[in-house]
Amino acid sequence: GAIFYIIICYGLLDKELLWPTLNTAVIPLVFAHSIGRIGCFFSGSCYGKPFSENNFLASFFEVHPTQLYESVFLFLLGIILFKIERIYPLLLVYYYLISYGIYRFFIEFLRGDDRGFFYGLSTSQWVSLLIVFPTIGFIIYKGGDRSRRRQADDAPI
Repeated sequence: GAIFYIIICYGLLDKELLWPTLNTAVIPLVFAHSIGRIGCFFSGSCYGKPFSENNFLASFFEVHPTQLYESVFLFLLGIILFKIERIYPLLLVYYYLISYGIYRFFIEFLRGDDRGFFYGLSTSQWVSLLIVFPTIGFIIYKGGDRSRRRQADDAPI
């Protein structure tokens, strides 16, 4: 979806507008993704492993409700990105890619559905690594690009 979005925007928008539009799209994407995970829960897909011990959640669920864990995470991430947007409006894509990639890497250990494994990690964990490390590398390469921070005079009231 992101690649299609970039191709369409690149063809329709001026190059300088591509990055701001990507950052504008991040927050709605995160909230939509959060709602989508609730749909996964009700459809029974993306389920978690059975609880290894009796705990509070085990009295309500047979398996880890990884879809609901992810939905809550994404909802909170959306709120955080909304707050960050006032200060760093052009860095939201970075924050999203790194935070979701790290979260997704670790939540995969609780997943119980067949994920496909390669060298002990699921496909989603490999994809997470392929997103997080290049994003961090790009940030380091760009040197934190302080020009992407909104100036105090430009900050909304």
